[in-house]
Amino acid sequence: MSRSIVELADTAAQQVRRTPAARSKGEPVMQTGTNRRLDDRSTDPKPDSKQAAGQPFANNDGIHSSSAYDSSNSYDSPVSADDLAYAEDDEFVAAETQPVDATGAELPGRELPSEARLGVDPAASAAGAAGATGGRFRTAVGTATKPFRTATAAVRTQWDRYTATKFYQLWSRRPKLSIGLYLLVAVAMIATMDMLQIWSVRTSAQYDPSAGLGFFTQVWQAVYEDIPGGAYCLNFIALALVYLVIATLINRFWISTAVFGTLMSVLALANKIKIGLRNEPVIPSDLMMMGSGGEVSDSIMSFIPEDAEAMIGVAVKRLVVFVAICLVLQFLDRRRGVIPCSWIHPLGGRKHLAAASGSAGADDPAGSNATASVAGTANVAAGKHIAETPAPRKRALQTSRGRRALAGLVARIVAPIVAVGLLLGYAAGLADVNSKLRTFVEDSFGYSPALWDTVNDAGRNGSLTTFLSLLDVDAMDKPEGYSQAAMTALADKYAAAADEINAGRSAVLTDSTVIFILSESFADPTRVPGISFTEDPIDDIREVMDETTSGLMVAPTYGGGTANIEFQQMTGLNLSNFNESLLSPYQQLLPNGSEFFSFNQMWNEAYGTDEVSIAYHPYYQNFYLRNTNYNTFGFSSLRTLDSTDDPIANEGQIDRAENVSDLAIYEEVIEGLKNTDLETNQFIELITMQNHMPYSDWYDDNQFAGDGNTSTGITTDGERTNIETFTKGMQLTDDATAWFLDELDAIDKPITVVFYGDHLPGIYSTAAADEENDLLLHETEYFIWSNEASSSANAKNSDDSSAITSSNFFMAQAAEHMDAYVSPYLALLTALHEEVPAMARISVGHGQWGASDKLTIVGSDGEVIPEDELSERALELLDDYRLVQYDLAVGKLYLADTGFLSLDYNA
Repeated sequence: MSRSIVELADTAAQQVRRTPAARSKGEPVMQTGTNRRLDDRSTDPKPDSKQAAGQPFANNDGIHSSSAYDSSNSYDSPVSADDLAYAEDDEFVAAETQPVDATGAELPGRELPSEARLGVDPAASAAGAAGATGGRFRTAVGTATKPFRTATAAVRTQWDRYTATKFYQLWSRRPKLSIGLYLLVAVAMIATMDMLQIWSVRTSAQYDPSAGLGFFTQVWQAVYEDIPGGAYCLNFIALALVYLVIATLINRFWISTAVFGTLMSVLALANKIKIGLRNEPVIPSDLMMMGSGGEVSDSIMSFIPEDAEAMIGVAVKRLVVFVAICLVLQFLDRRRGVIPCSWIHPLGGRKHLAAASGSAGADDPAGSNATASVAGTANVAAGKHIAETPAPRKRALQTSRGRRALAGLVARIVAPIVAVGLLLGYAAGLADVNSKLRTFVEDSFGYSPALWDTVNDAGRNGSLTTFLSLLDVDAMDKPEGYSQAAMTALADKYAAAADEINAGRSAVLTDSTVIFILSESFADPTRVPGISFTEDPIDDIREVMDETTSGLMVAPTYGGGTANIEFQQMTGLNLSNFNESLLSPYQQLLPNGSEFFSFNQMWNEAYGTDEVSIAYHPYYQNFYLRNTNYNTFGFSSLRTLDSTDDPIANEGQIDRAENVSDLAIYEEVIEGLKNTDLETNQFIELITMQNHMPYSDWYDDNQFAGDGNTSTGITTDGERTNIETFTKGMQLTDDATAWFLDELDAIDKPITVVFYGDHLPGIYSTAAADEENDLLLHETEYFIWSNEASSSANAKNSDDSSAITSSNFFMAQAAEHMDAYVSPYLALLTALHEEVPAMARISVGHGQWGASDKLTIVGSDGEVIPEDELSERALELLDDYRLVQYDLAVGKLYLADTGFLSLDYNA
């Protein structure tokens, strides 16, 4: 019995289909599940001269077979399980076979032995039935996929015809450029972009289209002395890591080079423009703002000054040529990828798989792995599952070509991950003062971060180094002694201080409407040395300042930083307490949490609704992520040009000015106050836009231009135009603010206004070049005013407490002006303001501040106070203030449950 089974297996394994010639004679054709279709291919696919008998050959569509063309014109064609899945449905039948004639009709033939005659047990029979079921499933799959396979065969045929043309033969011989050349080009690109980055943050280096020198010639002349300095070397490392990330992600060298060159050129131009406008390079949070909406991105582009257009035009032309050259080289280079890899054929292609599958016999002379894919009659009869021969993909891995292909695929996946990891690891190492990388770059390249002054930091360490060091932001170090018990004790301490203050006051803060007006770039231009006019541009506001609480506010920045001053005013916190890597709380801190204290929440608490908190900003809501942050602050509405609910309707501009005028936004606020359905008081935040940079000749009747400008401290026509336009804007703001206060006086409800300029515009290039003007260029005007319906009308704080301040103290000062009760938090700010009149993280690189001065304290006399000269009381208050800021900003919010932030703290 066993012998008959073996014989039957051998017979089934040798069953073949006869040649077309035999079929044409009407001879029987044996069909089995192992036959391959030959009708639509060569009728005589004999091996070529390079192919020995008994070795694999390839048919017309490139599929290899291990069959040998024998003398009987029949094929021993073993096919793997993978091959069965692709067998043609009209030729594939179940393993049980029957002879047919040329027309396909069944002929009498040997009857397959029954289970009883073969003595097969039921278990073996079940296994055979399972095999037959699998065969039928593969038949169905073959039928379903036949149209697709037919279409791909047509495409393959056309491709074969194309590859036979002379053009393709010539094209296929184009050079495959070496990896060594790639490395040389990469180093040259990194070195060039490094020079461009160094130039971009050098304020003394500007592109001059009239110099008669090319763009890169001017760049070279400005920075060649810095090569190879510490900034150049640090930038080179950062640029190399960025290049590596791009190259491993794209895996096409010349395209990667084009992308890298374009991105770094754009970054350099953006640095040059932003430093000119705001004295700050591009930082990671800028990318968040760019990604927050198309209108925001478009509006940012509108800030490009006219004097930068020539530089941008030249740079764009050179970039277009550069990208075109890279694309041509990519087209001519036969090396497709830096890392050899194919996603479609990860193990080397169909031909390689077929060859690997068909070479089983050749690789196994002993025949132990003889044809095992014939799971037909013999296997069913024997009740066996012969699977000794590996599948084609597994077989391909046993060849050197297959292993190389798999290694390329793995490298293609792993390399970008490793590159990104290296880049992020480098950024984290720069931010960690205890890391080995930080120690290495400090010792080797003189790395000395000064992130509170990003222009200074970019100049000494490289713009890319500055950018990367800000990716991993640790907002604030944990102060010594921070714990729940310590914060509870601190809350009790300042509750007692609040009791002492409140004993001498009589008003409730939230019984009045309080309006904060952040007036964009508002600052008296005549306080700048060398600037004067025949007319006072802010005579009305100057008169108000003489009659009410007023003074100068110390701004942490010159030329920009609106959102940071706004953040301080809204929360009472100060940027000087944060780590230097935190440059923009609106973009780096607030989006990470779901709640954050701001003073408007005292009104929300008093009236049990956030409807009393309203903000106006005549610009786009995503700018500095205000829409998200004001929701976190607890505002019910942020009215902007593009807000979904109740957008600002009055977009009135004056003459050729691009931004909404102050008068127009004041009218919106007055209308809101008069037409509100609320019977309660409100907290209103207004951030204006009229005087935002850049400036050009916007106004028709400008009395501050021409003869009206008597300034002596102006050296260029561009500086003159900017100052004259800005000064006219100040006069328009002065008139509009006077009108606004008159309108508020006519409203029969108590209203207090806190008005302040956020920073000076970055237009005083002559004055800024003089180190004696450092502090002056960081001071703006402010006043606190109450209407006639208020009990604090005509009130005026003492000169000592109001002469100088910083925006984190505004709410405490307003409470003092209004004679209003305070919370424990406001009690702390009141006490701190008495000892530390103004505090800021000043961004200057020369003069009486050094780059290491993270905290600048200004006394009521306008003089800087060194921190080591502060009183014991001041140092104690600063320590308490840092504990509070840590708890509210990044800590456990222990104070939120103590009443520390509430006016009703004793409830």
